[in-house]
Amino acid sequence: MRGRDIKRYSYEWVGLWVIIIPAGWTNEKRGGEKPTIFIEKTLQSLIKHLKQFEAKAIKRDDQGDYWWELRHCAYYPEFEKEKVVWTPVNSEYSFTILPVGYYFLNSVFMVTGEDVKYFCSIFNSKLIRHYLTFIFSSEENYTYASKENMQKIPIPPITTSDEPIVKQIEALVDKILAAKKQNPP
Repeated sequence: MRGRDIKRYSYEWVGLWVIIIPAGWTNEKRGGEKPTIFIEKTLQSLIKHLKQFEAKAIKRDDQGDYWWELRHCAYYPEFEKEKVVWTPVNSEYSFTILPVGYYFLNSVFMVTGEDVKYFCSIFNSKLIRHYLTFIFSSEENYTYASKENMQKIPIPPITTSDEPIVKQIEALVDKILAAKKQNPP
């Protein structure tokens, strides 16, 4: 998923894929076989495609055990969760929920956890759009919805007394998501 594919309460998947071979995967799967022989035999088409990038990939500082692997990363499991995503540089500030298994490029930020629908509703509200535009922006400073700026937003915590309201908000988010899925932008 790219930043431009994220809309308000929806997304448009354009058939692009992210290739993910995490650090350690080759050694975990190859048994006693040589890594290059194993990977070329196991993922023939993929390695054939990636070979054109091998020289650049070997020079990467952020590789795993081999040039075809990604670096070690403690937050890979977060991508396997439902998540609120947004692109940090966009005057529209569109937030949506991506389901499990959807990945995106580094031009997108995410929040995971139990309350993603609640966060999505707040982030998409006119109040927060106003807050982002007028609090963080000035003539010298362009609004940037970075993780750091988003953490500064004073979001009311969910308490036992307001939990019924939060459940109503989440039910409305479900309805919006379903409506957007039926009638994409």
